[in-house]
Amino acid sequence: MSFEKFFRLISYAAVFFGFLALWVSGTFGLIATMLFVAVIVSAWFLEDSRWQISERWGTALIVLALPFFYLAYRMQWVTVEASDTMIAGILARMILSLAAIKLLQKKSDRDWVFLYLMAFFEVLLAAGLSISPLYLATFLIYLLLMVCAVIAFEMRRTAKEAEKKIRRADPAANAHPRDVSLRFVSCLERQLCFSF
Repeated sequence: MSFEKFFRLISYAAVFFGFLALWVSGTFGLIATMLFVAVIVSAWFLEDSRWQISERWGTALIVLALPFFYLAYRMQWVTVEASDTMIAGILARMILSLAAIKLLQKKSDRDWVFLYLMAFFEVLLAAGLSISPLYLATFLIYLLLMVCAVIAFEMRRTAKEAEKKIRRADPAANAHPRDVSLRFVSCLERQLCFSF
């Protein structure tokens, strides 16, 4: 498995377990669950294809989503089972919508950070809605996955920066820096996997 695939797998798993923490709290029904899982699976298969949403369209959709959810709250278009959790339910749906847009978009480093933050907000919101043994289990798995994802993210970013520095320092070595950085990352990847 290449490091890039490992990085995506661990990042998608962290985002999924953020969602799972919300699902365990009873915030979503079957339709919303199936829809978000379908978005995650679709985003995985659309990664690095021309079918991904461009950064400009993704930003536009996010900007339009915020007033939509505010109107949905004011007009009560979105129904939630209990009235005492209505704001939390709408907030959860907004967070999942923003995460879904970012998942389907071409991702830069800041988009991955955005996805990690959305997953954290999902877990935080789920903690406010319900504390149960099942939530604790999903939280612990989320915590492990998020630590791995952040470490892999930093390794990936450092490898890209090292590759750029090598290319700037020696323009004749354009064929070799990627091989060097990938060998470095592969060694770190093995150490990361064995440490857990």
